[in-house]
Amino acid sequence: MSTGAPAARRVLGWDDLVTAALLGVARRPVDPAALPGEVGRLAGTLPDADAPGRLLDAAALLTTLRRAGGGPLPAPPPGPAAPPEAASPASAAAGARLADLLARTDPLAERLLDEWLALAAGRGLLVPPAHLPRLLDWAGARGERGEVRRDRAERVAPVLGERGRWLACHRTDWASVAPTVAPAPEPGDLGTHGTAAERRDHLLAVRRRDPAAARDLLLAADPSTLRGEERAQLYGVLADGLGPADEELLERALDDTRQDVRTAAAAMLRRLPGSAFAARAAARAIPLVRVERRRLRRVLVVDLPEVDPAQRDDRALPAAPSGTGARVWLLLHLVLATPLRAWEEALAATPDELVALPVADDLRGRLRAGWLGAARDQGDATWARALLRDADPGERVALLPVLDVQERAEHVAAAVDALAEQGGRAALTHVDALLGTCPRPWPPVLTAAVLRWLARERSTDTWHADWALRTVAMRLPTDAATEDAVRAAGVARGVDDPWRARVLTVADTLHDRRHMTEELR
Repeated sequence: MSTGAPAARRVLGWDDLVTAALLGVARRPVDPAALPGEVGRLAGTLPDADAPGRLLDAAALLTTLRRAGGGPLPAPPPGPAAPPEAASPASAAAGARLADLLARTDPLAERLLDEWLALAAGRGLLVPPAHLPRLLDWAGARGERGEVRRDRAERVAPVLGERGRWLACHRTDWASVAPTVAPAPEPGDLGTHGTAAERRDHLLAVRRRDPAAARDLLLAADPSTLRGEERAQLYGVLADGLGPADEELLERALDDTRQDVRTAAAAMLRRLPGSAFAARAAARAIPLVRVERRRLRRVLVVDLPEVDPAQRDDRALPAAPSGTGARVWLLLHLVLATPLRAWEEALAATPDELVALPVADDLRGRLRAGWLGAARDQGDATWARALLRDADPGERVALLPVLDVQERAEHVAAAVDALAEQGGRAALTHVDALLGTCPRPWPPVLTAAVLRWLARERSTDTWHADWALRTVAMRLPTDAATEDAVRAAGVARGVDDPWRARVLTVADTLHDRRHMTEELR
């Protein structure tokens, strides 16, 4: 007979209860008092029950213990704190205005928000911390097709500061707003890391920091690892800071199997007048054009080139529009790529003289379109002035950016006065397009023309008017005198005039922009 201590009661677990239920309580009886801890003690106080009842009581008690009796999980280690800021936040008033702009949904709100961000970035100010979450929500919002709004991310990045970048890392929908800095480039890795969009962003970041390194990445990339559409997007990055050093890479792209890659490369090579591509185009184009005397006047006679499918430059042509012959299409692109000085030297004439000459065989439009595109791509102001003398509104919009800001403003001011006399929907559309070519701040000559237009315009086409007036509201000078002049033009209109409220909105926007500028000082 044993004299030792009684055996310790075995603690019941969930598996024991399951076994008892499967085998039956007659073979595997259950004692609820054997449940663990305090639950077992409480089970001993329950009224006596039959064997199945004791099993159910034990299951109920153990379930309660498992659901509510567990201790809290260990807290994860805290992450690193936000690094200290090197720059100062914008004022409380500026922060309040930012919050108001983020809450607005009217068409001017995003334009004003862009100006707030640009002003803050230009003055080295940061978004006040309390407004960072709302700004990150706005910048991280996806487009209609679910795409990342890179334009918003680029505008927001300079004003986030260390805290904003730190905060963006804590939510996946904010991560695209403040991506990590692109690592040092390693030749050959371009097609093997990340998504197509991430690879393009990486290459663009490298391009802006080190153009030569971006070229090396493209040169070393294995074309077989990149889809054709992606290759076109990656080569398009070279347009940012394009220069003569990019010529070798673009010449290689002319041999790509993908049409849009070849077309993109040719378009960029046209912007390099000293390139071999431009020299080849000139060698083919110049002999096609000559000056002849016909019926007592000098005319330009143009021969059409022969298309050579084996010519690598011809294979870079985009598809011709419906109704345009292949030879006429090739002529246009040869003229586009030919350095403009080559025409002056070959035909012994100035741009003014060449543009004024009639062209035989109804080819004037094609020759002029080629010269216009070349003036734009090559930034030749002399040719731009010559072509502007009888340009239509669409041609003006293409040529005006070639001129310096003051000269451009003078051209646009004269055009706005003429269009104000004309009136109508077409005039409104042209006014908006022309004003869009002039960066702010507008000089006095253009401001005066726009004020005259605001006072005189009577068009009932308010849809086109709204587009033009938004441009005016965001580009007119914000001084009090200009605001007063705009407000007077609005007040002078009748109460029932649909332009009255619109012009007064322009005045209110100028007021807001002026105060926004003061708040961000």
